[in-house]
Amino acid sequence: MLAMSIRPSRRTLKVAGSILGSAIFIFVAGMGFLHTKPGRPYLIPVFGFLGMECPVGNVPRATILAQRNDGIRKERGNTVAPARPALGFELESTTQADVTAWAKRQGVICTEKQEGAVLSCPVVPATLFGGAISDTPGEMAFGFSIKEHKLINLSVTRLGLTGADAATQFNRTADVLRRALGEPKRKVSRPDAAFFKSVGFATTSLEYRFVDYFADLSCTAMPKTGVLCREHYMSAKTE
Repeated sequence: MLAMSIRPSRRTLKVAGSILGSAIFIFVAGMGFLHTKPGRPYLIPVFGFLGMECPVGNVPRATILAQRNDGIRKERGNTVAPARPALGFELESTTQADVTAWAKRQGVICTEKQEGAVLSCPVVPATLFGGAISDTPGEMAFGFSIKEHKLINLSVTRLGLTGADAATQFNRTADVLRRALGEPKRKVSRPDAAFFKSVGFATTSLEYRFVDYFADLSCTAMPKTGVLCREHYMSAKTE
């Protein structure tokens, strides 16, 4: 398990700027685990907010699955998770039909991608992911196993948060994860509103790696658009 708070170096910011300049690669929930340690804080799903189509949609599903499995094997921990929180959904139990029914009940519009393996819901009211500090809606993405169509990956991304709201949201969610999963290997700082104004792309993040479960939480100050916060929950079982 690992937790970290990042104030990017000048070199990292240059890399981030280059990535942003080329439209930033999106991690699609459920179908890709393409993070690298240097780039992880900047691999954030912003294509939807920019009105652009994610390039992963053009990648063969078998290729994405292979990349996901490879990433899991490299980052998987050694102990079983004491719990596997996922915003009220159940990994490897909630079905695609369950999520579709949930979206219909809540009046949320979602689009199937990757031949139905991914369900993308670009505008989800903050009240539906629980514990939200502000009314800023989020984008939710659900990834399903190919054979059984069960939930294996879930993320929610919110852009345009104030520094104060982002700090409160991050700290509150981090506390929830600690109560469910225990303390991270390294202490993570508790950001405040000033943290996100201290340096460009100021980022704080938290991650857990178990043998059967991954969880990530991050907030990054984005140029002119406020703070972007992302929660990610994933089954660490390969297909």
